[in-house]
Amino acid sequence: MKIPRKQQGIILSIAAALVALGITAYGGYQRGYRHGQKDEAAKHVDSQAIDDAFKNAANFFQRSSTGTITKISDKQLVIKLATGKDQTIALTDKTTYVRAAKKVTAKDLKKDQKVTILLSETDRTQAARVTIK
Repeated sequence: MKIPRKQQGIILSIAAALVALGITAYGGYQRGYRHGQKDEAAKHVDSQAIDDAFKNAANFFQRSSTGTITKISDKQLVIKLATGKDQTIALTDKTTYVRAAKKVTAKDLKKDQKVTILLSETDRTQAARVTIK
């Protein structure tokens, strides 16, 4: 079947327009896709910042620490937390000591014992109660 020259020009113009439209649409799709990836990365960063803020707030309000005694003196106690970090806690005259629901003294504390320390409400560096496990 022979297509007249005039119609060939129209068909060629339509084909070129469709190709140009396809290239434009594909470019727009790629820009949108890359923009979406940037948005996802930004959402991840924002979500990580919110998670960190909540963790810091929880740590601020947390009143107890659990760990293993690594150093002990009359005035302070150093424990290794589950995270591997060391925490130094001051012992005062008001600090109470408990083992198996019975009161004990600071002299009962030994290196390598597991303890849970309830921190003072007013000074989070001081122990209100030390529970020996």
